[in-house]
Amino acid sequence: MYRLDLAVRVRTSEGSRLVLVEIQKAKFHTDIQRFRRYLGNQYASAQNSETIPGLDGHERRVALPIFTIYILGHRLAHNGDVPVILVNRAYTDRATGQVLHERDEFIESLTHDSAIIQVPALKDRRRDRLEKMLAVFDQARINPDNQHLLRVDDTDYPEECRIVLRRLQQAVSEENVRQKMIVEDDIVTEFEERDRREQRLVEWAEEARMREAEARTREAEARTREAEARTREVQARRSEQEERRQKEAALAELAKLKRRLERMEK
Repeated sequence: MYRLDLAVRVRTSEGSRLVLVEIQKAKFHTDIQRFRRYLGNQYASAQNSETIPGLDGHERRVALPIFTIYILGHRLAHNGDVPVILVNRAYTDRATGQVLHERDEFIESLTHDSAIIQVPALKDRRRDRLEKMLAVFDQARINPDNQHLLRVDDTDYPEECRIVLRRLQQAVSEENVRQKMIVEDDIVTEFEERDRREQRLVEWAEEARMREAEARTREAEARTREAEARTREVQARRSEQEERRQKEAALAELAKLKRRLERMEK
């Protein structure tokens, strides 16, 4: 209940296109991998293709271009105040930077554009037709007495949005939908709590790894200081031995000189 994956085919003036819609109410740390797996499955699916006439008169199968829409119930870490973010590819000549306008089947089959809708950023944004329609989901309109309901005035929306309003009104009037919303809240709360517990475990494990790494570093530094101390001690002993040798050699030379002087005096 806390997410919805939807794959639809739409026909535009440029031909058919596969549209993947991800509706994500809550934020979980596993979302990105799930999105990637789902997207990979759609790329791999033979159903996401169509038959078109070939240049030689024979029909052939081609992959449908993919467009992804992510409707998030939370804000992104960056650009969190933008209601609708479009990610548009561009063909460019790398050497000259010239934009290439003709679309190629090879590129369209292996890459895709995206739209990211951040529901919390919809508040009081009515700058174009899309934002006016999405305003139906503006969470600033939540009924304080029942957070499953939004306070909406039909006259605030253009006629093309009212079909969406009517569908939502029909849904909220059904008892089984209301019960599902309550269950959904419980499920989301449990999943969020699970994610918080897992995140705390990850943080504790990371802190333990850091403390262990710091302990190893301190131990290594202590061993290095100990080795340096032993080296200095050895060097000091060698210096002492060399100084004693030089002193003994000087005394021997002095004794030799003294004996020579004594012989000369005789």
